[in-house]
Amino acid sequence: MIKILEILAFVVSTGAFGYGILCLPRKGTAQYFQLYVCAAGCYMLEELWVIVNSLLGNGGQDGLVTVRLLGFFGCLCFMLSADAGESDRYADTEAGKGTNILALIAPALLLLIYSLYLLSPQRNAPVWADVIGLLSLSPALVASWFSLKHLLLVRAGNPFLEAIRSIDILSLIFFAANYLYPLAYLFCPKEAMGVYDLLLAGILWGILTACRKGAVKCRTSS
Repeated sequence: MIKILEILAFVVSTGAFGYGILCLPRKGTAQYFQLYVCAAGCYMLEELWVIVNSLLGNGGQDGLVTVRLLGFFGCLCFMLSADAGESDRYADTEAGKGTNILALIAPALLLLIYSLYLLSPQRNAPVWADVIGLLSLSPALVASWFSLKHLLLVRAGNPFLEAIRSIDILSLIFFAANYLYPLAYLFCPKEAMGVYDLLLAGILWGILTACRKGAVKCRTSS
């Protein structure tokens, strides 16, 4: 049953990547949206890695947290590149000091979630796995700050920030869900983790769908 759910998660993540390739990289599409397609590609490779690990006889469990963090790191780098680039150029014209400080709530919550995992007595991951996890946390903290900052500035009336509002919301959910994964792995039945994988892939597809809608809004408003 676990392997079936892992395969389904891979199929959904592959579908999200394919959906992005077909719908987004067109002439006139902002680079912001294309970077999210690259992020989906990294996540798809992560899910493929999990399946290969499972088929090799590890049951998809040994080192799974480490594998997820490695794949997630590549995904995050592209998401951060999108948020720190074109979209934030629009936000900088509207942002004040108060907005920048309030947006720190998002990275603070991510840091709290991962700290709970690191401090858990049930955890038995090797030190190098913790190092990889902390490395991947760095872009997640910054990317989540940008996402919440953009959400706080939507009321300023900027058409680009309005177009990416759904992407920012889903991205924050995606960050939180991925960093809750290690905690869920410790305390939830192993059968439930396959469902969790499928849920994460579904969120990713939702992000790509929001990217397509956002790209259309940007083209029609320009």
